[in-house]
Amino acid sequence: MPSKQDKANIESKQKPPEESYHALIKLGSDMGQAVVMLRNVNGIEGKQVFISNMWAGITGYSRSELLGTSFFDLVKEEDRQASIERYRKRMSGKPVPGKFYLSIRCKSGEDAHLELSSAVSASDGSATNIMFIRDVSSQVVSEAKAREFEEQFQTIIDLASDTGEAIVILQTIDGVEGRYVFVNDLWSDITGYSKEELLDMSAFDLIAPEHKQASRDRYRAVLSGKVQPKLFEGAIITKSGELVPVELSIAPINYHRIPSAIVHLRDITARKEAEKVLLEEKNRYITLFDNAPIVMVEADFSRTKKVFDKLKKAGLSDFDSYFEENPEMVHKCYFEKATMVSNPATINQKEAQGMTKLGKFLEDALANKSDYWRSIKDNLVALAQGKTTISGIKQSITIKGNLKTVQQHLVVAPGYEDTLSKVFLYYIDLTEVKEKERELQKYQHHLEKLVKERTLQLENATEEVQTMLKQEHKTRNKLEEELEKRILFTRLIVHELKTPLTPMLVASEVLHHGLTGSKEKVVARNLYDGAVALNRRIDELLDIARGELKMLQLKKEPVNMIDLINNAIEKMSYEFMARKQVFTSNLNITEACIDADCKRMEQVLVNLLDNASKFSPDKSRIEITAHNTTDNIIVEIADAGPGIPVTDREKIFEPYYSLKGHFRPHSGIGIGLSLAKMLIELHGGVIGVRSGRSQGSVFYFTIPCSGCNKL
Repeated sequence: MPSKQDKANIESKQKPPEESYHALIKLGSDMGQAVVMLRNVNGIEGKQVFISNMWAGITGYSRSELLGTSFFDLVKEEDRQASIERYRKRMSGKPVPGKFYLSIRCKSGEDAHLELSSAVSASDGSATNIMFIRDVSSQVVSEAKAREFEEQFQTIIDLASDTGEAIVILQTIDGVEGRYVFVNDLWSDITGYSKEELLDMSAFDLIAPEHKQASRDRYRAVLSGKVQPKLFEGAIITKSGELVPVELSIAPINYHRIPSAIVHLRDITARKEAEKVLLEEKNRYITLFDNAPIVMVEADFSRTKKVFDKLKKAGLSDFDSYFEENPEMVHKCYFEKATMVSNPATINQKEAQGMTKLGKFLEDALANKSDYWRSIKDNLVALAQGKTTISGIKQSITIKGNLKTVQQHLVVAPGYEDTLSKVFLYYIDLTEVKEKERELQKYQHHLEKLVKERTLQLENATEEVQTMLKQEHKTRNKLEEELEKRILFTRLIVHELKTPLTPMLVASEVLHHGLTGSKEKVVARNLYDGAVALNRRIDELLDIARGELKMLQLKKEPVNMIDLINNAIEKMSYEFMARKQVFTSNLNITEACIDADCKRMEQVLVNLLDNASKFSPDKSRIEITAHNTTDNIIVEIADAGPGIPVTDREKIFEPYYSLKGHFRPHSGIGIGLSLAKMLIELHGGVIGVRSGRSQGSVFYFTIPCSGCNKL
């Protein structure tokens, strides 16, 4: 039986030397590693029998909590089976890789990522697995972040390409600034160079000369850490030599640990073209807006809307009665609006000398319950009630005291119904139309007077005339009926056509200038031409009626015949161009001054030129000549039409006479030449035509010189 001393010696040899443990722990700590020893004890596989303080620190458990428990209880489920199998192989002496990785769940509930290496030795007669453990959580997180960064970077690159944005990265290499070190596919597409070609180039090789220095300065500033504007514009020259405008932003970046500049670029060729078109449209709109003959105003009623809402919140529903009882609120609500823009016609229609005087006039007009106050009140009531379109005919007093008849349109722009921040107002002057209606009424009264006088004469006639009186009465009744029909017809034309024709003329002209499509533009031009022609026909019918009643009067003044002819030519120039007709003029006038109604003479010239264009084939030649005789100016207009038969040459100047046969496509109601004859004769001149079949026609007229010498 061994002695006590022998026992002590054997036990001391079986226990790991204390110095060895300390050396092992110190070595692990110096290397940043924890030390754990595992054994299979009493059915517990991988029981922790020795633990360094570092391992306790990694897990968050105390050493007493860890001792006696299985190491694998800490291992996360997805790594547990693999780590147990590795442990078993190592304990059985089978070869396994030197390092392996797994994750554990710490006491705090967080995961720790570990790098392990192990060796097996005998201790107390049992196999012991000694593990050196390194916490590589920070490394794993860093690697994950690096992968995430790479994925995000690639996602950004792909997304940028999808949204039309090219990305390049630039570095300074071997003294060459702005060398490409990364380019995406889109930049290659924009420049026309392959990626391989670009990676051998500097970005400044492509930049247009006028932008090169500014781009180089920006690049240097970015690399030196200076903040640069987010977006700026430049231009590059592609491989094909095309100049392409680009929008870009540049920022510093470390690419492969080298200070670099990342540049986002976008081809803005389409945008530049759109901006150019937009500017042209804006200029065209401003031109139309400023020169439109109707008043056009854009106003912001949003503050007025707030007054409405406040009154409604207080329980007000009858704004009409409220404004009648509180007239000063009309003034307040109206001047809460802000006029954003108004065209010059606003001043002209009110006969003002400037916006300041116009504003003072409007403010004074609202100080009492004038017609203007009532008109504004009606508009405010309609807006307060939620109406978005308001129309009506109003009487308006100008600053000079003249009464005008105005057709008003107020429209709330779509999408602004809740705020009233964009409201358009249009005012069309109908004064001239109304005056013509009154003239027609005057003509009617004159006709009635003539009829009454004739009736009185017939009633006082002798008995011998009585037999004829019955027939005359029938004739008179028929004449009255015809005259009434004629008057009614003329008045209906003026009233029913002329009233809506003025806004049609303006709207069709605005539409023609606003459209860009060729087909739509042609349609808009046809609308405008038709409206102009209709307006002219109405005026001619009215003039014929005045002439037949001997009530057509001229407003003569000294005018220059050359100016009249040139104005008429200018008005007809579009018609000549539309038919590709060649127009020439030879005005050999030495004494150009005449006493004439400028408007009426121009009406004659336009009428004759229009006939010459309509009756002449496309691409034919039309010529106007003028010269002096001793007392007159003779004007001749030669066309290339089919000619006029001898039998028709006098008849064509009769009212309502139209040429037959092959002239049908151009026929009208036959008043143009009749009116021209009437006007020329009122000026003391004569009009006629020289023509033959298939030889064209020459319409001529004379007009007396006034003897006023040069104008």
